[in-house]
Amino acid sequence: MVSNEITVETESKYLFTLEAKTNNALGTHAKIQGYDASEKTWKDLVFLTSELEGQSASTLSIKPSSDWTVYSKVVTIPNSNIAKLRYVINAGTVVDQSLGNAVSLVRKVGVYNLNNIGDNGRDTKLDFVKINPTKYQVNIVNNGGPFVLICAGI
Repeated sequence: MVSNEITVETESKYLFTLEAKTNNALGTHAKIQGYDASEKTWKDLVFLTSELEGQSASTLSIKPSSDWTVYSKVVTIPNSNIAKLRYVINAGTVVDQSLGNAVSLVRKVGVYNLNNIGDNGRDTKLDFVKINPTKYQVNIVNNGGPFVLICAGI
């Protein structure tokens, strides 16, 4: 499966995310490709899915049977020749015929320009109350689109 093309800006950072689940499927993977206008070709920039244990470095696939897992990568557009990006998601093949069909499910596919977060003139409001040393109640009013919330202990 190949997504629509996404127009991008040079040197900008983009967050790519998806959730995937597999059953009896070998080789299920997702990657981001960039269109190199000077060479008129699509190039692999990054694989979102992790490498299969015990396989070669070229096998950047989800384990054959997995629960819902979130995959994400930040991609910085490397040069001015890359003007478009796209997702490429491959479903894989059957691992064990006796177990039936291979099933690869993907949901919550997203791409976010990290340079534009908070640039639309609308703010995200955040209030929190410390309940105990490891628990907080956080209230977020988000009118501004995607944002990043980081929690760090001291």
